[in-house]
Amino acid sequence: AIIANDPEKFGFHVEKQPPLEVDTVLVSESIDLNVIAEAVDTSYSYIKEINPAVLRWVTPPGVKDFTLYLPKGKKELFRERYKNIPDDKKRSWVRHRIRSGETLSTIARKYHTSMSVIKKTNKLRGTMIRAGKYLLIPVPQNKAHFYAYKSSTKSKAKKRKSRRYSRTPQAESSAEYDKVIYEVKKGDTLGEIAENYNTRASKIRRWNGLYYGQNIYPRQKLTIYVHKKSLASQKAKTPEEESGTFYTVRPGDTLWDISLKYGISIRQLKAMNKMRGSRIRPGEKLKISNN
Repeated sequence: AIIANDPEKFGFHVEKQPPLEVDTVLVSESIDLNVIAEAVDTSYSYIKEINPAVLRWVTPPGVKDFTLYLPKGKKELFRERYKNIPDDKKRSWVRHRIRSGETLSTIARKYHTSMSVIKKTNKLRGTMIRAGKYLLIPVPQNKAHFYAYKSSTKSKAKKRKSRRYSRTPQAESSAEYDKVIYEVKKGDTLGEIAENYNTRASKIRRWNGLYYGQNIYPRQKLTIYVHKKSLASQKAKTPEEESGTFYTVRPGDTLWDISLKYGISIRQLKAMNKMRGSRIRPGEKLKISNN
């Protein structure tokens, strides 16, 4: 809110768009957006655009005094034409015969609607339906307009997703980074691997063409790009070259066990080994003394 009040103060330059001028009317019944568009001499897509609260092709059923937005100057035209539209023309219905195995969910998906709309239309309290019975399903009058709009919004969403998550692995500059192939071990997470290599999990996903939430598995090969300065620093500080006493972690060991065995605190143990978390693995070398 602070930035929005004075964006230029924070380095943002925002070009203000002129406000969208619309008229409003209150409706208390479900009306097909195609009918509304025809009544005010505009398109289905424009009515859908200026009414973001309308999630489907009709105004919400069962809502009293729903605010409907119309193009500027079209309020009286809409009222005049709307009062002459018969009820059976305000929306279209399909009489669906329930088949064995069907559920409200599968029927809703078939007609691109929601379970709540079907329940309200048919005055159902629960979700139990019986084969052989009939349901009234509201459908758009102009299916071409509805499905064209729906497909365009889906394609935009896919483009946004593809920009965010590229399945094509992306490499770093060889002049600044060294390429490391890491074999995933049992219990590994991207976050821990990223921490060990001083990088981020999002970068490892990008380098390997992984999408957010995709699991990794033991023996999987991951490409990791490590900055040459960072890698040189790590090589200079390997346990074999450092002075001190080291302990090789055994299966079942915990930091608590090792700290008790050698009489040092977990905090000291983590500080000597520059650890952020408490996870250790069998075979890992831990410094337990500087002597």
